[in-house]
Amino acid sequence: MKTMSIIRGWVSPGTFATVCIALLILVLTAACAQEGEEALTESPTPTRPEATEEPTQSPRRPDQVENLIAALQDEDPRLRETAASGLGLLGDARAVEALIAALEDEDWEVRLEAAGALGEIGDAGAVEPLIVALQDEASDVREEAAGALGEIGDARAVEALIAAIEIEDVRFETHAQKALREALGEIGDAAVEPLIAALQDEDPQVRWVAASALGEIRDARAVEPLIAALQDEDSDVRKMTARALGEIGDARAVEPLLAASRNGDLEVVAAAYRFFIARGEPGTESTLIDALNAHGTRPMAETFLKCGLSQLEEAAREWASSHGYEIISIAGPGGGGGLQWGSGQ
Repeated sequence: MKTMSIIRGWVSPGTFATVCIALLILVLTAACAQEGEEALTESPTPTRPEATEEPTQSPRRPDQVENLIAALQDEDPRLRETAASGLGLLGDARAVEALIAALEDEDWEVRLEAAGALGEIGDAGAVEPLIVALQDEASDVREEAAGALGEIGDARAVEALIAAIEIEDVRFETHAQKALREALGEIGDAAVEPLIAALQDEDPQVRWVAASALGEIRDARAVEPLIAALQDEDSDVRKMTARALGEIGDARAVEPLLAASRNGDLEVVAAAYRFFIARGEPGTESTLIDALNAHGTRPMAETFLKCGLSQLEEAAREWASSHGYEIISIAGPGGGGGLQWGSGQ
């Protein structure tokens, strides 16, 4: 469950009442949702009413969904923002139309919460408006829209998500890259063929995210196209492709990855280091150490340190020392934990 910061700094007396109302809406919304959950778990002993007892009717509570939908029209943007968030918590499909309208709110934070709420509700009717929101001027809204489309999981969003890659600077692990990659990964099977086609895109950013998402989906159909992408002209695409092949773990990728090790392609070896450690192929130790020294990262060094092979452990200690890290031993149960040398995929 995501959290939202309502009070971001000093609140003027004029907005204090609005903030209180917003907080009250969230509390009441959460309470209603919790009450509904608890009702499913309670099993009171049934009692048989007397024949003369008149049926009773619970007093009707104010409809929280209707109240929050009405609050989306409030003049205060913070109250509209909180109402959108509350509707997401309730997850009631009656709010979809109003939340779709809120995707065009003048305040970007209202649009952000509306996109997130639509993802939580998961109604397919929100797919097209969320695709439009991928073009929002606010990057946070675009990211939230991508995440919402991933939650809904509708195949109609795949092409739009791939097209959105060209808008974002996604070469590195940015919020935008993560949102787009995870959304495509969550859609899963329906995204595989379009992502395979995207490996041929002229934009290396598109190819990079396509390889990353295919590694998350782990569909066997992607193996041969990814093997071909090991020859990509862009080094970042080659590295992500190697990592994806290692994550999929298909036997067809073994020889191409081992060939990269034999050829001294340290970038590919560094990207797929987990594959090489899990396989434990004799003779790859020195190449792994060279890859660590040339392209190593802290997670890579930590994996070397705990993999159970003394050569890699010593290399990790030297790498850590030369890069300003301190290795701390923590007492605990036996066994180093983590990926072990030769443990298999």
